[in-house]
Amino acid sequence: LAAYAHMNPKQIGSKLGRKMNDTLMLTGGTSTGPEGSAAWKTGDAAAVAEAKGDEEKGADGDEEDDNEAFDEEDSIMPRVWYVAAAGESVPPPAKAVRGPFRVSELATMVRDEDIGPDTLMTAAITEGYAQDDELELQVDTGRWHKLQAVPQLRWRLISHGCLPTSPADHARSAVGILQRMVTMHEASDSRGIPYHPIPFGKRVVSAPDCLAVLSQLVLCNSPELVGEAAALLCSLLEHNAQANAKLYLTGLFHFIGAYTGSNFAVLARLLHLTHLRQNFRDSGTAVAASLPLRQRSILGEMLPEAMIAVLENYGPSRFAEVFVGTYDTPEVIWNDTMRSHLVSMVHQHIGDFALHLRMVTEARYAYCPLPGVVYSNLTPEVFCHNYYLRNLCDEVRFPDWPIAEPIALFKSVLEQWKIELSKKNEESKTSLAEAREVLGMEPNFAESELRKSYRALARKYHPDKNPQGRDKFEQIQQAYEVLTAVLDEGGNVEEATVVGGTDREKVYLMMRTQVMLCERFPEELGEYKYPAYPLLLRVLNDCKLPPVGTPLEDLPGRLLVTGARLAYVSCLISPLNAEELIAEGGIAVLHMLLTDCLSRVTPTSSADCFELQAVQWLSHALSGLAFFDSGREAMVQRLPQIASDVAYLMQLPQDPQFVQFALEATARMSKVPDLQNALVCAGVMWRALPLLLHFDLSLEIKAAAPAAEEGEGEDEKSGGDMGDQGDEEAGGSARGLDVSQ
Repeated sequence: LAAYAHMNPKQIGSKLGRKMNDTLMLTGGTSTGPEGSAAWKTGDAAAVAEAKGDEEKGADGDEEDDNEAFDEEDSIMPRVWYVAAAGESVPPPAKAVRGPFRVSELATMVRDEDIGPDTLMTAAITEGYAQDDELELQVDTGRWHKLQAVPQLRWRLISHGCLPTSPADHARSAVGILQRMVTMHEASDSRGIPYHPIPFGKRVVSAPDCLAVLSQLVLCNSPELVGEAAALLCSLLEHNAQANAKLYLTGLFHFIGAYTGSNFAVLARLLHLTHLRQNFRDSGTAVAASLPLRQRSILGEMLPEAMIAVLENYGPSRFAEVFVGTYDTPEVIWNDTMRSHLVSMVHQHIGDFALHLRMVTEARYAYCPLPGVVYSNLTPEVFCHNYYLRNLCDEVRFPDWPIAEPIALFKSVLEQWKIELSKKNEESKTSLAEAREVLGMEPNFAESELRKSYRALARKYHPDKNPQGRDKFEQIQQAYEVLTAVLDEGGNVEEATVVGGTDREKVYLMMRTQVMLCERFPEELGEYKYPAYPLLLRVLNDCKLPPVGTPLEDLPGRLLVTGARLAYVSCLISPLNAEELIAEGGIAVLHMLLTDCLSRVTPTSSADCFELQAVQWLSHALSGLAFFDSGREAMVQRLPQIASDVAYLMQLPQDPQFVQFALEATARMSKVPDLQNALVCAGVMWRALPLLLHFDLSLEIKAAAPAAEEGEGEDEKSGGDMGDQGDEEAGGSARGLDVSQ
C-alpha cells in the first residue's frame, strides 16, 4: 500500500500527472452511483469522466470543467508489462507471451475483454534505467502471477468503487501504521544504551524489501509522505547497525540527491544518522577516522566536502538550512545552481526508474555507484579542513573569520600544498584512449552509450557483488570521470588532451593562507617547526622575472610577494624556523630575488608594483636572518652584491621601512669584518650620514608616547623583528626620520 503512492497524480515531470486531477483508487465494494458502473470496473477513463460529469451536471446543473478525464496514455511512460493467456503453464512459453504494454494499454485490453482477472502478468526488469529510444527489457520468468494477484493492477483495473482520497494519503496511513509498530517498544534504555536484540517490530520492518519500498518513497511527489517515510527510516535505523550498513544499496542517497522539495529537515536528520555508517568500502577503510571526511561518507561522490562538513560539524538542522539556501562563506559555497546540477546528475544516473515505478510500483532499484559530481564553480577553489581558502583569505569580506583549529588547518594546507606541487606538467593523449578501452567504448560514442556502459560494468565489478573486482571498479570510475569531463566541456573525445600539472593559483591560495595563520596565531604555530621550506624555496625559484621594462604579470607577482612574505612571517614566529631556512639555502634564494627586483625598481616606481612589494618583504626577511651567525656566514658568500643591495635600499623613498630594514641589516652584518668592509665600500656610511642630519628627536617622543600607553614596543609597531636586539643594534633608526624631508 505504501508503494502504491507512486500512482499518485501530478508526479513531478510527468505529462500524465498534469492530466490527472482525479484519483482512481478502486476497492472491492459495490456502489449505487456511477462508481458501480461497468466503466469503473474496466477502468475506462473516458467513460468514468462522462459518468461522473453527468451526475455532477444533474445535481447542480453545471458541468465541471476542472476535472479532466483520467488518461494514462503517455509517450514518456515505459512499456513494462507482459501478458499470457489464462491457463498457460508458469512460466508460459515464449510464443504465448505478448508485450510489453503500459498500464493504460492494459486498461483498454480489460475493457475489450482481451484480458481478465486470471490472465498471467509479469513486469520487465530494466538493468540500465537508461532514457534511450529503445529499452532492453528482460522478463523475470519467476514472477508470473494472475492479474488479480497483483495489487496495483487489481486496484487499478478490475476492482469496483472509487476511494475518495489519493494513493499518497493511503500510503501515509500505511507508513503511520509501520511507524507505530517500530516505536511500540523502546530501542534503548534511559541511559541511551540500545537493547539487544533490537525489538521484533523494528527487525521485521527493517528487512531489505521493506527498506527498499520506504527508500523509494522519496521519489514520490507528496512532500508529507516523503517526510513521514524519512522519519520512519530514522526510527528503523537508530541503533540498527546491520540494516544501516547496506542501506545505500536501496538507492536512498541517490533519491535524496534528486529530491527538489524544501522540507529537507527530516531528510537531513536521516542523512546525519546514516552517511558515515555505510559499508560501501572495505571495513578498514569505512571506519578509518584518519581518512578525509569525503572518503568516509557515502555522500562523498554527490556533495562537496564542505557540505558534508556542515552536516557533521553543525548537525542536520543547519545542513537542511544550507542545502535549500544560498551561501558563499569560508566554510560553505552552495546555491540553487549547484543543487539543480546535483538533481540533474542524479536523474541522468537513475534514468527512467521513477517512470518505471509509475508502471510497476513494486519495482526495485538496481544499485549502481554514482560517478563523482563535479561542480564547475568549485574547480578553482581549495578546500582544507572545513574552509575554502579563497574566502578565508578575503579579509575585506570576511575579516577575522573564526578558525576553530588553526594547527589542524595549517597541517592540512601543507599536505595539500605538497600534493599540488608534486603534480607533473604533462599532456597525455593516451589516457583518453585508455579510458575508452576500460569502458569498451567505440570512437565518437554518445553520452547515453557512455552511461549505459558505465552502469553495466560498475554493477559487474562492484565490490558488493565481486569482492575481487575492487581495482577494476576503481579504474571504471576514473575512466568514466575522464570521459564525462571532456563531454561536459563540449570537447571532442578524439582530439582532447588531459592536461596535468601544478595549479599555480591554488599554490598562491595555500601560501596566502599560511601567511594569514602565522600572523593571526603566532603563539600557537610558534611551538612547531615549519617543515615546508623546501617547497617554499622551490616556488620562489620558479618565480622567473620578465626582462627589465616588462611588467610582472598578476599571478607570478602575487606568488613572488606572498612567498617572500611567508618566508618572513614564518621566521618571525620562531627563531628555529629562521635557522632552518638558512640551513636550506634560503639566504641565496632570497638575495637572488632581491637583486632581480631592485634591478627593476627606481625611486620613481609605483608603490603598488609587485617588485617593490617583494623588496619590502625580502629585505625585511634578510635583515632578520642577519641576526644569526649562520645567516651572516651565508651572506659572506653573496658579497659584494648583497652589500650594494643594502646600500641601494637606502635610496628608495617609497617607504621609510626600506631605510629601517637597510640600517638593521647594516648593524647586524657589520659584526663580520668582511661584511663590514663590503658595506663601507658600497657607500652605506655616506647614505647613513644624511639620516643623522634629518633626525628629529621630537618626532621620536611623539611616536613613543602612544605606544607606551598601549603597552606596545616600537618593534611591534614597525612589524616586529626576528632578533631580540633589533633597533638597539641599528642605532640610527628611521623612527626619528622626518619623512617630509
